Amino acid sequence: MSDLSPSTKLRKTTTIVIWAYARPAKNQELQRDEHGHKFWYCVRCGHRCAALSRARSHMLNIHNTKVQSEALTPVEQAKKNTLNLIFGRQSQSQEGRDFEQERYLKSAINKKAFHE
Repeated sequence: MSDLSPSTKLRKTTTIVIWAYARPAKNQELQRDEHGHKFWYCVRCGHRCAALSRARSHMLNIHNTKVQSEALTPVEQAKKNTLNLIFGRQSQSQEGRDFEQERYLKSAINKKAFHE
């Protein structure tokens, strides 16, 4: 067992991809902020931030490197598959339709006579 106090909570790093672009804190640099969040230091320029979304935007805006997020969770994958299925069916049902022709035909209908 660990000799950590009961209030200390160990968490696994779930965002491994962005941490590949980080370096450890140097001797004079802080490792954590006042809330206990671990600082991310850019391996290229030394930029520091505690929020990984800021780290991703830093990598994109400053170093022009898009950091891909991890693989989708099963729920996210199911949502993606469902949306792909829905949009696929919709595109199949609209295949061969001429929307411009339909618009002209609808405008040519005498609506007063139709509703009588």
